[in-house]
Amino acid sequence: MHLTRRKPEANLHRFYRREIVPGLFGDWGLVRNWGRIGSSLNNAKIVMSSLKSDLILALGAALEREYDTLVLAYWLDLCNEYDPSLNSSSS
Repeated sequence: MHLTRRKPEANLHRFYRREIVPGLFGDWGLVRNWGRIGSSLNNAKIVMSSLKSDLILALGAALEREYDTLVLAYWLDLCNEYDPSLNSSSS
């Protein structure tokens, strides 16, 4: 999952990414990256597990917890780019 949020007028250029990747020793990692687009000072967190299914469940649980603050913020920005009348603050 890769989300980006850009509002040039507010100098806001953010990204959020989660992915499940194979490890070097037959294990799996859930990698979470977030920060400013174009910056070398981004944040990362990695959770390792021997079972990929554990990480898939962890990813689903995290998305449920963060849905309101993360996914809706990025989605509403995307909608407002195409239809500014959707922005509730402009009415």
